[in-house]
Formats: sequence, structure tokens, C-alpha cells
Amino acid sequence: MTVVFGLLGLQVLAHGRPTRWNSDYLSHKTTIQINGIFVLLVFLSHFCQYLTVPLPYSEGYYVIRKMLSQLVVTTFLFYSGYGVMYCLERQKERYLEKIPKKICEMIVLFSLAVAMYVVIQHFLGKSYSISHILYACIGWESVGNSNWYLFVILLLYAMTYACFQIFKEKKYALFAMVVLSLFAMVWLQESRSGTRWYNTFLCYPAGMIFCASQERVDRFVKGSSFRYGAILLLLATGFVVCYRLRKSMVFYEAHAILFALLVTWVMMKWKLDDPFLLWVGERIFGIYILQRIPMIVGKTFGLPAYPILYFCVCLIGVAVLAEIFQRMTRKVRTLL
Repeated sequence: MTVVFGLLGLQVLAHGRPTRWNSDYLSHKTTIQINGIFVLLVFLSHFCQYLTVPLPYSEGYYVIRKMLSQLVVTTFLFYSGYGVMYCLERQKERYLEKIPKKICEMIVLFSLAVAMYVVIQHFLGKSYSISHILYACIGWESVGNSNWYLFVILLLYAMTYACFQIFKEKKYALFAMVVLSLFAMVWLQESRSGTRWYNTFLCYPAGMIFCASQERVDRFVKGSSFRYGAILLLLATGFVVCYRLRKSMVFYEAHAILFALLVTWVMMKWKLDDPFLLWVGERIFGIYILQRIPMIVGKTFGLPAYPILYFCVCLIGVAVLAEIFQRMTRKVRTLL
């Protein structure tokens, strides 16, 4: 695993270059590449859960995996919040009206993935009630898939729609979004087991706030390497302090937000143009929700006893499934 992680790092270095100022540091092309990196890290992390014997030379990766933990999903939420706010600032009412459709589209797509899991689990001898399957279609329950993120992002989209419908001024809508997010975190803490449901929740409103402040931030740091470096050092120091205190939920949320900001800050000076990561990023939804299918099937056939073969089968399997799902997604969007 350490070798795979190292190869991913080399991939990023080989297809990136330092630059004086990367004006596209939060463009769609850049963010999907960054998310492509992290969805591959999610894949590696999930894959390790199915192993019965460790892959050779994996000690270093396991240390990094433990350190990163939920940080691998922070950019998903941060960039989602940024992207929604970016569209709201430019399209306002037109984009706001699209949010319910976007929510419905995600539910339909996730339902297709859930159906695939249900069929596979049926052949493996597992069955679920109708109510359980329906709850799984919105991410509230699982049928063997990773479900929490879908429910959280659906909830955040619904909250965004409500806040910007009620409050027409951006600053009040953003304030309402933060307050509502705090209430949602408390509710999820009481309703769901596992901190993953809420411990990166604030990364989404943080992305929205960054978008609203981006012009001022860019003006402040663009022409001054000293100011850029000083803030980078401040973010890194804050992250380390909060990381060490992360057993407290307040500091865990803070270190999650600071991690997403650090990635964003680094990309201000690093231009990434990787065709492979672009391919992965464009299929991130399918990769994320379908990646456990080849892992589950492979485990049934005893492949975890042969970790290298198992890894190759899972990697190829998820790539094929993601490509199929991407084509299905295009058809669903044309119908909706």
C-alpha cells in the first residue's frame, strides 16, 4: 500500500508544476483533480477494511491512513460548498431553482447504485426490508455501500435551498447556513452512530464562506509572497495544534476545515494538469458509491488471502463500474 500511495504522489508531482500564481486554483478542472486524489485515498482505505492479510510494504501507508482518517473527504464538502456558492453568486434565483432538481437527480442515481448492491447482496444470501432499501436510497441506511456522505450532502443542499430562499441577502443566508449546520450536527450526533456523520460537516459552509470572500483573499495574497507564506504558516500551525487536540469535536471540525484550506492554499502556487486524475474526478460519484462492490464480491471468493491479486481485481472492477455508471448518469440527466 505504501508503494501505491507513493506512486499516487509521484503522479501528482509528475503532472504538476509550481507557478507564481495559479488563477485556476479553484476552477472545476483543478478541484475535480484534487477530489480525484482523495477518492483514490478513500478507495485504498476501504480496501484495507476487507483484507485478511496485509499487503507487503504497507506500514508507512497505515500510519498515513490513521493520520488522515476523515480528512480525505474534507475537500469533497469544501469544494461542494464553494461550487454551490459560486453558482448562487452568479446565477442567483436561476440556480436556486435548480437545487431541488439536483437533489432529485442525486437520489435517482444513488437509487440505481443501491439497486446494484441489493441484487449482489441477494445472490450472496443477504436480504433487506423494503423500508430499509428506501432509506438506503437517501443514504440514511446502508446495503453494504458507503452511505453517510450521500445523506449529508443531500441535507446540506436542502439546507442551502432553505436558507437562500428565506434570506435574500447573502450575509444573512450564510449566517443562517452556519447556525443550521450546527443544529444539524447535534441532530446527527444524537440520531446516528459514528462521528463520520458530522465531524466534517462544517467544511461545506466553510467552502461557501471562502467563495464569498475569495476576491478579497486573492487581492490580499496575490501580489505578496510574504503574505502568502505567512498565512500558509498560520494555517499549517493551526492545523497541527487542532490535530493534536482533535479528540474534542470543536478542534476536530477546526482541523478538518484547516486541512481543506491548506490544500486550497497550496493549489494557489501549484498548477495540476493530470489526465488520469481528470478521468477519476469526472467519475468520482460512481467510484465513491460503487467501489465496495468488487471488494464484497472478491471477499466472497476468498481473494483477500491474495492481497495483490485482490487489489488489482478491485481496482479494475471499480474502474469498469465507474465508467458504466458515468454513461448511465448522462442518460438520467437527459431524462430529468
